[in-house]
Amino acid sequence: MNRKLSALTLGLAAAALIVTLISPVCANARYLPLQCGQDPCFFRLSGQALELNFGGSRIRCPAVTGQGSFNRLNGLSVLNFQNCRERVTVFNFRCSSSVARVGPVHTSPMGMQLKWGAEKAPKIVFLGLRAKFRCAQALNFYVEGFLIGHLNRAQCNTKSSEYPIEPVLFAHGGIGNEPAYDIYVDANAKTYKVPTPWQMKFRQQVTVRC
Repeated sequence: MNRKLSALTLGLAAAALIVTLISPVCANARYLPLQCGQDPCFFRLSGQALELNFGGSRIRCPAVTGQGSFNRLNGLSVLNFQNCRERVTVFNFRCSSSVARVGPVHTSPMGMQLKWGAEKAPKIVFLGLRAKFRCAQALNFYVEGFLIGHLNRAQCNTKSSEYPIEPVLFAHGGIGNEPAYDIYVDANAKTYKVPTPWQMKFRQQVTVRC
């Protein structure tokens, strides 16, 4: 089973990153899984360094940012990989999502859903992750896949404006016309987990109902 990812950018109502095979528990719930004082709920994402491994060739991005909105059950988001550089050549060319050579790499807008896994642990699923890395017009990378953000069960049913999420990225991609590779995150080739939690910060306090 190929594991996939892709990258991100957002305007007013953003994009998201995850596809997971979980039964749609929330569809039958008597309450809405996300409660917010306004509709939609706007949020920002922030994360630390991320390294993508394309079969031995690497891209390293010192930071990840993003933004999006949640409409109680569903949402949209975009991710931005900041200051990325390739680790294929000795030059370590800077990468962007355009031929301009500057600026972040943006993912395509992603859909989002709030779901539950084992023991009703909440998960945010980011759907349809796609991104292109263009590095100094010399190297082109692509990434496709999905991202799952795990929330701590202890965060259920309490109001907060900020939630740490533990992302797991399933992706494949390639360099130019070379064969596709599974994308490993940093050195973690077994779990595809991003090393440190990302922060999801809402404009106001929200409640995740579990």
